[in-house]
Amino acid sequence: MTLNFPVAGPVLSIEYATELFDDATVHRLLRHLLVLLEEALDRPGTAISGLPLLSPDQRREILSAGTSGTSGAETRPEPSEGGVHLLFEEHARRTPDAPAVSHRGEEWSYARLDEEARRLAEGLRANDVRRGDRVGICLPRGPLVYVAVLAVWKVGAAYVPLDPQYPQERLRYMFTDSGARALLTDGQSGFVPPDGTPVVRYTGETGGDRLSAQPAMVEVTAEDAAYVLYTSGTTGRPKGVTVFTDLFRCGASDGHVTSRSLTNSPGIGLT
Repeated sequence: MTLNFPVAGPVLSIEYATELFDDATVHRLLRHLLVLLEEALDRPGTAISGLPLLSPDQRREILSAGTSGTSGAETRPEPSEGGVHLLFEEHARRTPDAPAVSHRGEEWSYARLDEEARRLAEGLRANDVRRGDRVGICLPRGPLVYVAVLAVWKVGAAYVPLDPQYPQERLRYMFTDSGARALLTDGQSGFVPPDGTPVVRYTGETGGDRLSAQPAMVEVTAEDAAYVLYTSGTTGRPKGVTVFTDLFRCGASDGHVTSRSLTNSPGIGLT
């Protein structure tokens, strides 16, 4: 990449290996760079990590990609203010029987996942979990993890993924350091939280209790945390990184979730 300043104005030139990149890809990367530079000039006090790579038009294009077509299928509304769980609930209302999660031959519909999450959310509320709290989730990979995540979001809280295979000392540090208010577990991990911590045991059997006709609505804003993910800690103690609702919501999609994406999804994979 070369930047020259002739009399007519600055010229940015790029040389690239055609065996690795096509013309469209290089032009797209260049547009991202220009957006980044323009934002840096307009907001000189902002860290690079806080600057966008997409223009507003590009952002809208990406968010709407795949939601319309010639098949006549109903399109999904663009993300708006509120938690990620609201997008899921909307999709569950429109296509309740569509597969939401498949894992090792087991398939859960959107309706089943949402209903189970509502029941679990009521259990969290009964343990005084409220908006802004952190909830540790210590469950093996599978559909129950998604139920737990949605339930935590439904009460306005953020989840902290705790891999059951981690050493007890590491789990305890992550739980305590994140400020987790409660623990959601199946009781098989062996992890024991600090004394006085509410423990909600969930094995996928919340029972057939009648749900309230109108679930409790919790206002969630873009500034609310979605989850706290910890680094590997290879250079010292693990460090918690908080991901906020606006960033996670923009990446939300209504595609079919497979066991592979379950493993690789940020925070949800419990890696």
